[in-house]
Amino acid sequence: MLSHYSDYEDTLELLQKIQESRQGFSIEWDKEKNHLEVYEEDGLIFTGKLPLIFPEVLPEETLSNYTQRIPELAPDFLIILIQAGNASLGHYEADVLLNHKVVRKYMVRAKQGKAQTGHLKTKGKSRAGSRVRLAQTEEFFDEIVEKLLDWETDDVEYVFYSSAIHWWNALFEAEDLPPFEKQDSRLRKIPVDVQNPNFEELKRIHHILHLAHWQYEETWENDLFPI
Repeated sequence: MLSHYSDYEDTLELLQKIQESRQGFSIEWDKEKNHLEVYEEDGLIFTGKLPLIFPEVLPEETLSNYTQRIPELAPDFLIILIQAGNASLGHYEADVLLNHKVVRKYMVRAKQGKAQTGHLKTKGKSRAGSRVRLAQTEEFFDEIVEKLLDWETDDVEYVFYSSAIHWWNALFEAEDLPPFEKQDSRLRKIPVDVQNPNFEELKRIHHILHLAHWQYEETWENDLFPI
């Protein structure tokens, strides 16, 4: 099979073309993987992994209904990338980067390269360096939450995030609570490896969220997929 990537707009157009020419097609969704499979009598003819920014497919939903639910422009959303002492935040409206912030703090032990909030709050609390790291850790998450609250993001449709579980838990231990709950239905974990959170990485992840990946038989190259 050949391979092709499409952005948000091209993917929506492609789904509309598939819908219009679906005579003889059978379509299967994999909701967990956000994955589309299209078959003819002879078997599988192409597959598509849809953009992460697309709506989730509902149980038993038809391609027609699903395509009609996809907005022409990407919905408002947040991207939150957190690693030890580094965070990159982005707030998008109508797919335009409205606000962004990079947060950096000293949270890592120089010799061991570890950053553990539990250790800092208990065994490591007595040492001067540990007290500094603990203070920096608290300031780190306080600053993240403060920025999210300043941006007034209550109306975003999705919150895409990448973080180790202990850092994500620490976000909800900040002085103020973030503008979403720990089990918020809008939360979507980013299923790719995230590099050091900075502005460039924020832009890279934004691009990935909008990509669809298609695999198809060569005979479909001119009908649906551009050369």
